Amino acid sequence: MGTYRRFAFKDGVYINKNAGREFDEGIKDLFPDVSAVCHNFSFSQIEKTIFYTLSNFSDNPEAAAANLHNLSLAVAHLDQNSEAYLNSIELIKIIAVNLEPQSPEQAESLCDCLNKLLYILNSAPENLRYGNSRWNSSIGEEFDPQFWCYVNNEGNLLSSDTGIQDSEDIQLPDDPIEEGFYLYDEEEGSVLDYIIEQVKPESQISIYTALNELYDKPFIYSSSNLGGEFYPSTHSKIKPSDKPIYHWGVTKRDSQGTELEWGWKKL
Repeated sequence: MGTYRRFAFKDGVYINKNAGREFDEGIKDLFPDVSAVCHNFSFSQIEKTIFYTLSNFSDNPEAAAANLHNLSLAVAHLDQNSEAYLNSIELIKIIAVNLEPQSPEQAESLCDCLNKLLYILNSAPENLRYGNSRWNSSIGEEFDPQFWCYVNNEGNLLSSDTGIQDSEDIQLPDDPIEEGFYLYDEEEGSVLDYIIEQVKPESQISIYTALNELYDKPFIYSSSNLGGEFYPSTHSKIKPSDKPIYHWGVTKRDSQGTELEWGWKKL
């Protein structure tokens, strides 16, 4: 199993080292052109979530384990049979009970586990896809949705990940709440919902949106965008958009947390 050298322990404090990162060899087999591989939930956010857990739950092993467990499941797109998720479980157990190392040797061993966990999650194939590298660079560390559309107040499709068109290939979302962006893929919506509700820190999900004034069409920054009418740049006709984003998620649970109803949720 590979690893990174990004986490270290110095003078009793966890630090982030600006070390390199790369994909697992198995990912290179799945995606031979790794330069075009994009994350849904970014490497930076995965790393920041791990660091947040270390900084905030060092005296609470159960809370630390729960947050890392939830992060791993989210990166695996809620697939409990995912190899990345299964490989992370034992590492998380070791990390959770050694958050306050008592010797340099324990600290080094702990950081080795942290770096291995980051390596595994960065290479989770469920969180990866081919995309446009230019778009991917423009998104930075924000969430990179694969499927989106924009619906106006009349219920008409103005734009989508396929470009600016009234495309019959894109199914309009059922019962849109208001004019805005809709992440219409249920799996992606479920992952977003899980991250927002179960992975700390809260409110770490943000998605870039903009308006192409040349066409008067709004769009989401996504590495899956196909239309040439969108530009991941500071083009003078590209302005920020303040329109809401909705994703599919759980809207009602019972007292035991069982999912009862699903619907559109505002990001």
